Amino acid sequence: GYTLAGNYIGLGADGNTDLGNGSDGVNIHGEVQDNIVGPGNIISGNDRCGVSFTAATLSIANNPEYHISAPSAPGNRVIGNYIGTDSNATISRGNSWSGVCLYTLTHDNTIGGDTAADRNIISGNEQSGIYIYGDQADDNIVSGNYIGTTVNGRNPLGNSEYGVYIGNGAQDNTIGGDTPVEGNVISENLSGIYIESLDTTGNTISNNLIGTTADGIWALGNENDGVHFSFGAQDNTVGPANTIAHNGGDGVRVDTPLAFGNTITQNRIHSNDNGIDLSNGGNNAITPPEISATTSGSVDITGTACANCTVEIFTNGDIDGEGETYIGSTTASPGGDFTLTVSYLRQPYLTATTTDAVDGTSEFSAVFTATVPLLY
Repeated sequence: GYTLAGNYIGLGADGNTDLGNGSDGVNIHGEVQDNIVGPGNIISGNDRCGVSFTAATLSIANNPEYHISAPSAPGNRVIGNYIGTDSNATISRGNSWSGVCLYTLTHDNTIGGDTAADRNIISGNEQSGIYIYGDQADDNIVSGNYIGTTVNGRNPLGNSEYGVYIGNGAQDNTIGGDTPVEGNVISENLSGIYIESLDTTGNTISNNLIGTTADGIWALGNENDGVHFSFGAQDNTVGPANTIAHNGGDGVRVDTPLAFGNTITQNRIHSNDNGIDLSNGGNNAITPPEISATTSGSVDITGTACANCTVEIFTNGDIDGEGETYIGSTTASPGGDFTLTVSYLRQPYLTATTTDAVDGTSEFSAVFTATVPLLY
């Protein structure tokens, strides 16, 4: 039930001079619950994380060589802070590790929220903006934050590594939320979101702007990929309703054969190197569908895909082969044929993806140019 608000933690009273603490700025440790960090703290320049969540280690039977870790209790919130910047959130005063760190056994905590007052600016840190790491670092929510930008959400102030890192068995964390106001802006970092390692499953990325300004219009791309799965990350979901654009690498990259079952659904993906890239056997290199025809009346889009797979169709204003506008989905027949009927098309260039329950989602299909009139 404690509240920590309105402090300079790691900076001098001028809001600029680096007087960082030798470890974390704030450490939420052990079985504490329902505490609030914020609003109005400037947590910058510290020698480890700006804010860290760590589990308690307990000795057993007074034996100093035998310890167990006790899970941290839920319900802590970090809201309305500047983490890694000066007091104006325009200049980097990064923490030496990441902005917010949630370690093994820390669960059910919230970073941000669904109002502007809840928004944290988590930028300029020397590693990642958000770092979620370890077994049972589960069910945490990261929503409504600007990660890698200044306070206006338009200018770059990237974290040196990832906007959000999830790894080493962290599960069921939510980056974004069910509504647009819960989405994060994750831009101008090395990669937007990086998810890796076996047992890192069930994480959901939805309603975020990854590589754009806070209005979703202008380019503010991450240096490499928008979202990157690697080293065995399985059964995670990207979507719905993310905008993933203007990144220097791929929009979404799934890398290595042990990274499979990752679903990429109902997003707006454009202006990246590739929209979706399954490299080195990612998502079991599931074959993309083929669009074969469009017919008039109501518009029927037909083609072939893997048997019983979900097929999502996108329209595009150019031939870059990504998925700019999601228009609908259908299920392929046991023979692999599919038809999606829509009222009209506004853009001429069509692409599609397939998804099955085991492999995950394919790359985008080859571009098919619609043969029906467009509605402008």
